[in-house]
Amino acid sequence: LYFNLGWPALHLAAFAACAQGAARRPWLAAAVAGAAHLGLHVVFDHPLLAPGAPVSAWSDLNGYGPFLTPHLAAGVYWTAVAALLLMGLACWRRKRLDRATGAAAWIALVAAALCAAWHVQQAPPDRPAIAAGAAPVPQPAYTRIDLVVDMDAARHQLRSHGAVVVANRHDRAIPVLHFAFDPSVTVHQLRLTGTRLRTRHAHCRSYRLNRPLAPKETLKITFDMLRAEHPFDPRQRLLANGASAPVAALVPPLGCRGTRLDPNAAAHLAIRVGTRLDQVAIAPGRLAGAWAENGRRLFAYESDVPVRLHATVHSGTYAIVRAMWRDVAIHVYHHPAHAWRAPALLAHAEQALAGWPGRGYPHRWFHLVETPDYRPAARPPSLLALGWRRAAWPAKVSPLMPSSVLPYSEHLLEPLPVNAGLAHPP
Repeated sequence: LYFNLGWPALHLAAFAACAQGAARRPWLAAAVAGAAHLGLHVVFDHPLLAPGAPVSAWSDLNGYGPFLTPHLAAGVYWTAVAALLLMGLACWRRKRLDRATGAAAWIALVAAALCAAWHVQQAPPDRPAIAAGAAPVPQPAYTRIDLVVDMDAARHQLRSHGAVVVANRHDRAIPVLHFAFDPSVTVHQLRLTGTRLRTRHAHCRSYRLNRPLAPKETLKITFDMLRAEHPFDPRQRLLANGASAPVAALVPPLGCRGTRLDPNAAAHLAIRVGTRLDQVAIAPGRLAGAWAENGRRLFAYESDVPVRLHATVHSGTYAIVRAMWRDVAIHVYHHPAHAWRAPALLAHAEQALAGWPGRGYPHRWFHLVETPDYRPAARPPSLLALGWRRAAWPAKVSPLMPSSVLPYSEHLLEPLPVNAGLAHPP
């Protein structure tokens, strides 16, 4: 148990020892401790309520990433709680409290209180649930996106600015545009030919156009916004190495609260991505240029056909393997230590391109990007789990993936068979 779980196994053993000391029946105590441990983990997911420190997830690209400090604090907290329980059991059985035990109990109590206070102060804010409202209001669709993106993983910030062109593809005019921003986004500028209206939600904006947008008419919108993620939020993707963000998160989100992005939404894309000097940025499209400027490395990409908004932009310290299949350029971006996986990925990419449905593959590029995998199973391999971790999509599903930038999981412990499909984190 300790080899696979670490600290949580020791905490569980301490709870079981306390239960056995109180119940005086080993099997009953073990059953009670196990049921309480599993039951509380199912009911509560807060680190101060679920017994045992969480298992730190490991990534070859980012190490323990945003998990290490919170998990260490949770480990100290639950170790102190377990020590208090064991000392309380010993004092209950001896019917007395000596000075050494009292001093140790005070130390454990102070450590638990400090870690609990740190968790309460540093915990990332919960993202409010988006309630489904009335029927969705018709909104225009993106037709062209010109973006300048700067990834600052050290400060967990992602800044994007530029212009988008939207078109009314409905059979009636659109008088009002709605934007539903994420709470982590700060809008510095959003400019269009309209008047801003008052809205009920703080992160939603509505604009009444000076003239309703007629069918097939287009409108240009300029914007400047900053996305800041909490450094200890396990859901955040602005990591030191292997950072990523979908194109849809880099532009103002059209629609009311509860409106879901059309999975087939696509637009022509021109994007310039800034990152650290030692990193490579990957975006949908053809690489039009790469240069260094003001201590940052810049990459410019342009698409020759519309790109779906689910496509992702990546940045990391990658090694690159290049190949050509007919007139399609294949690039595999991988961790430098994982070069052994590239041949299998290249073989599968060629198979997926050859079997692409319809009129064939629509782009002239095909990017495969290794991404950090922070799922619960993504930790250093153990004796019991070695060889069991595998996340692969069937080959018949691969051609249906939404863009030409395809991420694959870093935690594949053996090369991908050609017929296994592209691995993809959930």
